[in-house]
Amino acid sequence: MVMQYRAVVVAIWLAAGVSGQFRDLTTDRHGTRVLFSSKLSLKDAEVQEWAKLFEASAVAVRTFLVEDPGYPFPAYNPREPNYFRLRGPELSSNGLTLAYLGERFCGGGSGCVAYETMATTVMMSNGGRRAGNGRIRISANGRWGYNYGFNSFIGIPKESIIDLERNTMFVTALRPAAGQGVGGRMIANDGSAVIGTGNKLRVVRPGQPAQEFQANAAIGAAVIDDAARFAVYQTMTQPPFLWAMDLYTGEQTLLVAAWEGCSNPVLTEDGTSMLFLSAANWAARNDGVLTQAWVMDLLRGTLQQVTPGDENVTEATISGDGTVVFSLTTSGRLLRTDMLTGETTAMIASTPEVLVSQPFGIVTGEQVELGGSGLNEAVVRLNGDELTVVERSPTRIVIQVPATAATGDGVLEFEGPKSPYWPQRVKVIVDRPSSAE
Repeated sequence: MVMQYRAVVVAIWLAAGVSGQFRDLTTDRHGTRVLFSSKLSLKDAEVQEWAKLFEASAVAVRTFLVEDPGYPFPAYNPREPNYFRLRGPELSSNGLTLAYLGERFCGGGSGCVAYETMATTVMMSNGGRRAGNGRIRISANGRWGYNYGFNSFIGIPKESIIDLERNTMFVTALRPAAGQGVGGRMIANDGSAVIGTGNKLRVVRPGQPAQEFQANAAIGAAVIDDAARFAVYQTMTQPPFLWAMDLYTGEQTLLVAAWEGCSNPVLTEDGTSMLFLSAANWAARNDGVLTQAWVMDLLRGTLQQVTPGDENVTEATISGDGTVVFSLTTSGRLLRTDMLTGETTAMIASTPEVLVSQPFGIVTGEQVELGGSGLNEAVVRLNGDELTVVERSPTRIVIQVPATAATGDGVLEFEGPKSPYWPQRVKVIVDRPSSAE
């Protein structure tokens, strides 16, 4: 009998292009710091494999907030007791008020219907705290909150505007809202909020009946200017475009459109500039047609490419005064761009993360293909031994499993040599190849 082995590339990666290591960027008026969410852990801290909040500044990257799971994580728990998976931080303009979302999972069954899976905490400038079910997005001045996204159905309002200073609530609807904002603010400094519902933009104000304006396309997301003069909405069309709507007259203006799409609108505090993402090549610096961060001067109609163009940008935000842009890339980097000088620096070096269900099987002597982000510089180890990398890019890596690797349960580690974070640990089951006669 002749034993034959064949090299197999096991494709187990998900569609790349989304930065999973870091997400949900938020900053203050002057861009002095940026907060974000990540499941990774800094090397100067204990490894805790659930989403936490981090803060990056010119001084350092530090763990900002961690919550206790309330049970022996990662053991299976059909109903997690605490809202410990933190994401969606949102800073006020002065940086003194912070809202953040905590999530918990429910493992299924009829009991999950009335089980809240999201709760928001607002840490206010006066030292007080407010907690509420669902998501709370705050205004730039930190006074107002827009509350939505409840899971329970027992007569609880699905939308409300909250005056955080006076602790009063204005119910706006009893149904969940669709098309919530991404990137920019959903609620203005006077308490006005915008919500996209199908082909209509709903404007709600404290103590006033809601207004609805007909949009030119179905709305995927909507953000509002801090003075509540106009909103910008992202269409659900393919590709998505960005429209502006006057909130007094309902008049609409197409701001920016491209076959490569335009998304993730964020407005500066004075409403004169808008950050967004697109793979278009308006500045003739994006020949690779990679998604980049752009800033549009809404008074002049001019466009400026912010990011260098050497890799895809997955998320970005801009400081309230428009002087600093923070962006995340597919190489797992956090970048800071000074809009006055045009200089871009890396606040966090390339940090790898693979996207895969765990545990998964690998076979000795074969190649394994994985997708994710930050893989262009990743060092890969199996049970502590460094593996040969056959191919790599920011979103894809092919590794060679040694023929002599020990079988059974194992751990793959993906480390960024210059990253401040611990390597990602992925559980695997190592097996021998099947034989063929």
